[in-house]
Amino acid sequence: ELSEVDRKLMGLVFAAARLGCDGKGKRNDQRVWKSLLDAANLPSVPFNGLAAKLNAESSDYTGNMKHVAYLKAELSASAKAKLKRSDVGRTGQAVA
Repeated sequence: ELSEVDRKLMGLVFAAARLGCDGKGKRNDQRVWKSLLDAANLPSVPFNGLAAKLNAESSDYTGNMKHVAYLKAELSASAKAKLKRSDVGRTGQAVA
């Protein structure tokens, strides 16, 4: 069973993997990523390093727990604390 933080980060890994193969090139990826984070009330989560790791993947193109661990290592303590909140990472809920 994944923790609250791990579930949210795995969702972001999946989203980043999809951005990498959307057929639209890399031009808008940063803008789309920021829009996703904003729409879901998520903290700042770095995209470029994750995208590079996903692009280098040779067997699991949609991500895995290694990518989640990478993101956790990159996040600030305040970002990790925000990810633990139940009102963060879910659209359609009131923002506290």
